[in-house]
Amino acid sequence: MLGLILFVVAAIIYWSPRPQIKNLDDKYVLITGCDSGFGRKLSIELDLCGCNIIACCLTKRGVEDLTSICSNRLYPIIVDVTNSDDIHRAVDLVGKHLPMGKGLWGMVNNAGIASTGAIEWTPLSKLRQIFNVNVFGMVEMTKAMLPLIKIDQGRIVNLASMLGRFSVPYSASYSMSKFAVEAFSDSLRREMKLFNVSVHIIEPGFFKTHILDNLEDEFLQLYHNCNSTIRQDYGDHFAKEGVKKITEFNRSRASNNIAKVTKAIKNALFSPKPRERYLVGLEANILSLMAYLPSFISDHILYISGQFPAPCRAI
Repeated sequence: MLGLILFVVAAIIYWSPRPQIKNLDDKYVLITGCDSGFGRKLSIELDLCGCNIIACCLTKRGVEDLTSICSNRLYPIIVDVTNSDDIHRAVDLVGKHLPMGKGLWGMVNNAGIASTGAIEWTPLSKLRQIFNVNVFGMVEMTKAMLPLIKIDQGRIVNLASMLGRFSVPYSASYSMSKFAVEAFSDSLRREMKLFNVSVHIIEPGFFKTHILDNLEDEFLQLYHNCNSTIRQDYGDHFAKEGVKKITEFNRSRASNNIAKVTKAIKNALFSPKPRERYLVGLEANILSLMAYLPSFISDHILYISGQFPAPCRAI
């Protein structure tokens, strides 16, 4: 009984609203991946809060979109996180934009891409593409901006995923990259304590952003690019069923409420006592619990869930 009471008290404390630090107009936050999704919404919300934002977009269209919506507190720049020259140029631009003696209060590593398909279908070039954006781009951007973050003893917020704790079928390339984000963030957090810089991990569930837009087409493309032997092993019916499952999931399960994610990011940035990790969404909490189950149990739950093409459930 005592254990249950302690659990309830801990849960209330963990999920209760937390106060935020003040004087946001004196804070500068850099965000990557601001063309759409979490990055775009976060930029707009922080602008409304009076914060100074450095919004890193991949495209000129993304810059123009944010400029038309936000105030002059937003400073947009074009940055491809897989391009070292772009990153070096961004460091120079940010350094010139910041007031004399001022550093970055926050850095939100949001840029990311996804892919879905069987491991056997996925070429190494696709894996490298995912890792170049989701992992190496994040690492290089962070390393480049660390001197500016250390000036303000600021905060780094990394977008991981619940799939960085628990990998499901046909998500290997994305999950592998997010597992790497988790490892990078844990090590960096422990190292940066020396400089009073904190590192926080956001682990969203399934939310409707542009990252989901082309998953059905890519699933089919990866299948059709396989050699005839592999295609025969899986069969066209498997590929079509996989696309159907992805479509059904995106329509019925992925949440439109991406404000839940930006709320968690803002808490990590501005709470006096931010958490190390933020699980966002029901699916994230469920899968995080499944990660602690014996593997044969979690595997069986996945196989009978009906969320994946038939061959997976037939194993």
